[in-house]
Amino acid sequence: MVRTVARTRHTIVRAAKRGAATVKAAAGEAIGAAAKAATEVVLEKTNAALAAGRAKLTRSSPAIKRAAEKTARRSLDKPARRKRAARKRSTVRRSRTATVRRRRKARRNSR
Repeated sequence: MVRTVARTRHTIVRAAKRGAATVKAAAGEAIGAAAKAATEVVLEKTNAALAAGRAKLTRSSPAIKRAAEKTARRSLDKPARRKRAARKRSTVRRSRTATVRRRRKARRNSR
């Protein structure tokens, strides 16, 4: 009787191992197919995004060219702009910490 139980147990274990190996193989194939499909979706979305960016760049290239031209012209006029900027900066600049302190003090006094 003991031998029969041991053989039965051994047979059940072997069948379970075979079944598990089959399930693992099926799961591996399923995961591989899912990965392939996901990769395909990612590539399609990336391609669409790049195409949209290419179209946007094509539409905005005249504006970029105009901006570059204006920048080049302004770089020649720099000495005149510096004088103007120096006149604007005639007021004393406050540090950021001083501004924060002033705001805190004003808040305290308003209570």
